[in-house]
Amino acid sequence: MGFFSRFRQQVAPTPPVEGLLGYYGLGDWWLKVFTANERKEIEAMWGYVTVQGSPMMNERPLTRGHVTSNPLSAAEFLMVMLGRVTEKKTADKVRTKVRELRGGDLPGFVNGKTYAVYMSQAKELLENGRIAEADPIVDKALTGWEDKQRIGPFLTELSVVPPAPYWDFAVLYRRLKDYAREVAVLERFTRQPHQTGGASGKNLERLEKARALLAGHETP
Repeated sequence: MGFFSRFRQQVAPTPPVEGLLGYYGLGDWWLKVFTANERKEIEAMWGYVTVQGSPMMNERPLTRGHVTSNPLSAAEFLMVMLGRVTEKKTADKVRTKVRELRGGDLPGFVNGKTYAVYMSQAKELLENGRIAEADPIVDKALTGWEDKQRIGPFLTELSVVPPAPYWDFAVLYRRLKDYAREVAVLERFTRQPHQTGGASGKNLERLEKARALLAGHETP
């Protein structure tokens, strides 16, 4: 084989995948699982994004640039990506990887069931005064809720967790005069990324009242 024949058969090396995909060690997965057209379409969705506080314009932050930290887990990052994928076949590839990274469930699911199922079951149990039975169901409901809601629309930021379910469970515990559980569920809310005004502020105000009730310093 002549020199020029050997030269023509050489294939240009694939550049390493950097950016956010490189940071999470997802470069090989990105290149092997998606077609060139799929990769192009996904990257086109991120024309402008802020990475680590610095704006990146048309810099393909998924695959370019050096990223040293990000608050999202790899699975959470992929769920943000999934939010902008429109083709079902492409979306299924992302979901498969998320399940692999998480050991089975997508965010918002616990043991194969969505948080909404657990919330409905827990509220029914509490409305019937079956507090002990409700305890593990409430935990699953809020675990799924927190898991789902903290994944916002941005590649590099966690979202705040909406306060509604914590309020709903607190109201039910107050009716049952179970102030310890009311305090516990509201304190759980404070441990999540949350706002301090609006409905979130009402949760914080309710927590102080519930603590006073628990201490016996105030009447319902």
